[in-house]
Amino acid sequence: MKYMVYYRDNLANISLKAVCQKAENDLESARKAELLTRNEEKTFLRVNTFLENIWLKMEGITQAECDIYEKVKEAFSGEADGLEKQTETVSQTLQNVFDFMEAAFGDSQEMVAFITELNNCASHSRYFQ
Repeated sequence: MKYMVYYRDNLANISLKAVCQKAENDLESARKAELLTRNEEKTFLRVNTFLENIWLKMEGITQAECDIYEKVKEAFSGEADGLEKQTETVSQTLQNVFDFMEAAFGDSQEMVAFITELNNCASHSRYFQ
């Protein structure tokens, strides 16, 4: 989202290629400063890949930068919608698991063990934050 806002706010002065380069430079700077967690680096890489793929699709097409921005915005919205659907699916699946665990085991040790195991995994813990 940060790069979309940057692109929109500087649309008159920059191109999509410049936004891609800024994202790449930001990643390299953060790597050199050793400021990134593994997940933050994954996010940076995903953003860079997203921007570069769109730039490659637009390369060679003569269009006004505002038209290119609109296409990037549409692609970004599609990506965000897809992630939102995935989150809803995971939430519903997790709710089903808890419903099953409660119906099958009630407040027994199995439920405690299940919740403990969810909390022990870093990626699961981040989901609940």
